[in-house]
Amino acid sequence: MGRSRVLGAAALAPATGIGALTALPAAAGPAAADELTVAPLPHQEPSYQPIYGAGPKGAVLGRTSGGPYWKSFEDGREVPLADCATGAYDQSLQLGGTVGCERRPSPTAAGPLTLHDQATGRTETVPAGRTWTTTFSPTQVLAYELDAEDRVTLHLIGRENEPRKDVTVSAPERIPVDSLWVRTVDEKGALITYRSAAGRTTLALLDYATATLTQLALPDGATDPGYVDYSLGSQWVSLRKNGSVTATPRSRADLTVTRSVNAPTPHGRTHAVGDWLVVQDHNATSNAVTALPAAGAPLN
Repeated sequence: MGRSRVLGAAALAPATGIGALTALPAAAGPAAADELTVAPLPHQEPSYQPIYGAGPKGAVLGRTSGGPYWKSFEDGREVPLADCATGAYDQSLQLGGTVGCERRPSPTAAGPLTLHDQATGRTETVPAGRTWTTTFSPTQVLAYELDAEDRVTLHLIGRENEPRKDVTVSAPERIPVDSLWVRTVDEKGALITYRSAAGRTTLALLDYATATLTQLALPDGATDPGYVDYSLGSQWVSLRKNGSVTATPRSRADLTVTRSVNAPTPHGRTHAVGDWLVVQDHNATSNAVTALPAAGAPLN
């Protein structure tokens, strides 16, 4: 039976919690059946700078002057982050080591989206068409079309390496545009909240591969996603009501498969990493984190 492991916070960049864990190379996984090892990010000690994102080849870091930059895991190269916002209506997006820049001609008209790969220096431009959201994947960009009732239909727009250029997302209902919020993303999908037809704020998982948006039940005792700690891992979606010690992982391969995992503390963040849940206690004087097997106990 697996046991929990306590990990040092130096490897996890406590300035921004533990959200970048899924992107750490190689060592972010179990070394044995009951152990989890996390590789440190490349930095000089002590490091108090925030991490804005990470990908398989590097991380986007902050510094006190000069703005954010991308740092290579492989050779330590540092590259200033692509600077997007130049116009009143422009916006910037980021996933791992890629930055997206949109040039909007007006507040209501979408512009082309240029994606900058910080690792290779390569850029590609996705033509204007649908209205872009704030997220994209290695193959697609999430966008939407708006109807006369100000409700949106989501679309996945193919990048250069994706033959499907415009895929309509299958969703339980149309979404009021003023309630659409992309909460967190990874390369496989996104967690989204929106106001349902019944008036409730709903949490849903968007799966890029199947172009499907699926509503997720909140953990026991939670009535609003705003009071739920959530994260995306390669195998699990982790949900935990704020102030509860019990986390509910849901399998991304089959969302009907759920588990119950008890954390050592009701305070802090929980992040799914492979087949583990990594828990950070905000109140701990050591800033230590604990790794717990995500298998937990099945929920009936």
